[in-house]
This record gives sequence, structure tokens and C-alpha cells, in this order.
Amino acid sequence: MDVILPLDITTVFKKYIKKRRKCYCNYFVGSELHGLKEAISTSASLHHITWGLLIFLAMCLAIWNTIQMCQDYLANQVETSYSRHFVSRLEFPSVIICPKSPDALNFTSIKREILNVIPNMTDHDVVDLIMYAIADSALVNGQSVTLNQPEEHFGAFDEKINIWKGRRNQTEFYTDLFEKNGYTCNQLFKQCRYGSRTINCCDIFESYYVMLRGRCFRMKQFYQYDPGFYGQLYIGMNELPSLTTVSQKQVQLVAFMATPGSEISTFPRYYLNNQSETQISIKLRMFDLDPEFSKCHNDVEARGRAACYVRQWLYDKFVDPHNCTPFYMAYRAHGAPVCETGLIARMYENVLNLTTEENICMVACSRSEREYKTTYRMNSAPKALGFVETDAYRLIVHYDDLEYENFKEVRIVTLPGFVSQIGGQLGLFLGVTVMSITQILLNLYLFITEKVKWLAKKIWKPK
Repeated sequence: MDVILPLDITTVFKKYIKKRRKCYCNYFVGSELHGLKEAISTSASLHHITWGLLIFLAMCLAIWNTIQMCQDYLANQVETSYSRHFVSRLEFPSVIICPKSPDALNFTSIKREILNVIPNMTDHDVVDLIMYAIADSALVNGQSVTLNQPEEHFGAFDEKINIWKGRRNQTEFYTDLFEKNGYTCNQLFKQCRYGSRTINCCDIFESYYVMLRGRCFRMKQFYQYDPGFYGQLYIGMNELPSLTTVSQKQVQLVAFMATPGSEISTFPRYYLNNQSETQISIKLRMFDLDPEFSKCHNDVEARGRAACYVRQWLYDKFVDPHNCTPFYMAYRAHGAPVCETGLIARMYENVLNLTTEENICMVACSRSEREYKTTYRMNSAPKALGFVETDAYRLIVHYDDLEYENFKEVRIVTLPGFVSQIGGQLGLFLGVTVMSITQILLNLYLFITEKVKWLAKKIWKPK
């Protein structure tokens, strides 16, 4: 029987396996840096040089691209994206209807009230006193009784105003003048329609004061659900009285278009003529801008350029120099009292001057803007949806389509995108990940540590 002796593993390896060439591959086995293993394990010098050059070139390209990406990230560059969105409804702008002159008042009622406390006044004197009160409330059309007048003139009117006012304060006096003796919603509006459906105008309009224009009516939140012609809003209006015209009727009405939920200054406005139709088509644009790159603000208090302009006018003309406010701007003046009788009338020319010391109003970063295209039809009453329009003033408002354009500023390189691009550069040119870099650094540390120990033993080896 043959006896099987245990094999000597060392003898077998020396006999049957070629001795492995000397290399540093044991320190980088399994590393993810493609080409490094080949460069350090090959025995041919040409292969060393070739793989080394390829790795060096790949590293240069990766470094150059990484530098470019770092510069783009630090530069904070942005681009503007554009998109169109189709929706089921769009909110109408806040339509504000005002008489051209704020003297659309009940003359008979006011005259009776004045003559009860100041008898023997002519109709002309009563009209002048009313117009002085209008001018002293910071509203337009009071030049005839305020400009280029001596102090005695203002003193006489102030005395009459105080007698007329009686025990009422400034706010109560002007509220009675414009609310109690002013025109009503039913006097202004004759009929309103959405498409072919008749609606009550006074259900969608409410009283509202506009800078320099006085008491007006502003449309509440209202939506268009149908495109174009079938979704148009028709507003028919009557003639309003006026104290200063020969016909004793308002020459024109004024329509303001305000952003819903925001204020209105002096624009955009459209003059409505008697026996004419004004048709306004709307295109909506939405903006979402970056305040670091665009000249815009995120101040909630300002609520847009129009609100900012109203606030600047109020503080530049009244609050800062006189610590008071017109009665209809008290909600914006943060506790300032209503101006005393005669103060505004004496500086009336400056009040009408719309320039301010600081013209720094900027648009809001996130906002909606509407482009208005206006068409006028003079002395015509075309049929619309089966109706013949005969109202004195006619206004039609509508969106052409139920869509809006959206403009948004986005950063070209964000922090997550920057990290992703860095990883992409390393992966594209070197096949490196965070884990492989950690592995390479660890193996490099082991390699250097072993060499330092070997060198130390060689130096300090006893002779």
C-alpha cells in the first residue's frame, strides 16, 4: 500500500508557480481608480509610461472642468425659464370706476346742510365752499379755489368750513360729505353681465378710495371661466352729476386696473367717454425672480410698485413734513391724525405734484403683471350675445384665452447640482467615487507607513 505524505505548501509554490514579480499592487488591490492598478503592476516600462500619461491627462481634464464648475457656482449665474400654463379660470384685475372729478355729489342736500348754519350764501358760494373742502381733502379739481390765493382767502374758507363741520371731527365730516351726500352704487351702475348671464353690479363692486380721485367703486374677487368672447365682463354705467361743469354731468369716467389684493396709484387708467364702448383684452404674466440678481424686493408691506408709490407720496407730502394724513389715507399712515382744516389747501399745488424725493419703488419679485390692449368704439352700440347696448358708458373686460405665461429665474448651478457635477467629473475621467477616494487615501497611508518603518529599520540596523 502506498503512503500519501502531507504536501509541503511552500515546496509546491516554489516548484509549480512562478515567483511573482515585485510590485506595489498589494497596496491598491480593488481600488476604483481605473488604470492605476495596471500602471503600478505592469513590468514593462512602456506600459508604466502609457498608463501614467493617461491617468495624468484624465486628472488634468477633471481638475480643469472642476475649476470651471467652481467658478460658475461662485458666480451665482441664473437663467430665465419660460412656460405657458392653461387653467380652468383666471381672476379678473380689480376694476375700479371713478368719476373724473370728485365733485359727483348731491348738491341739493349739501346746500341745505350749509345754509342751515351759514345763511345768505349764493349757489356759487356754496359750490366754491364744497370745492374748497374737496381740495382740502387732497383730491383733484380744486385749483380754482386754492391756487395763487392770499392768506385772507384761506382764512375765510377755513372759518366757513369749521362752522359747517360743527362738532364733527375731520374724518366724520368728510365721510358725511362723500358717503352720505355722494353717489350710490345703483346711481353709477346700470347693468353688469358675465357672458350672457346678468349679474347685480352692486354684488361685485364695493366703495373704495383712490389716491387723488376720492370715492370710487372697486370690483371684488371675480373670475373668468370661459375663453374670449363668452367669458367677457360687461359693465354698463350711467352719467354722474358734477358741480363744476356747464351740463352738471361728469365729462368722463375713469377706469383703473389694479392687481387683485393690491393698491392702485395713478396708473394704469383709462378714460371712458359718454356714448362709447371701451373694450380691454388682457394677457396675464407671472414672474418669480431672484432678488439677488433682479431689481426687485420681497417686502410684504410694500405689496408691489403701486402700493410703494402711494406710500412714498403719502409720507413725502403729509406724514413726514406735517405728521398728518388725508382722511382716506389714515389706514396707511400708522397712527398719524387727519390733517387740520386748511393745511392741505395751502399746499395744494405740491400735493398735485406727483414727484417724490425718493423714487426707489421696485417691483415685487413674485408678482403678476397684466398687459392691456384697448379698443374704443365711439357712438356705437353693437349687438353682443343678443343684447343691444345703450348705456351711457360701456366697459368690456376679458382674457383672450384661459392661459398665462410664467417667467422664473433659476440658478444655473445649485449646491446639490454642484456636488453632483463634481462627482460626474471624477466619475467620467477617473472612475472615482467618494468611497474609492477614501480607499486610495487609506492604502496610500499604509504604503507610506510601511516604507517609513522599513527605512527606519535600515538606518538604525546595528552593524
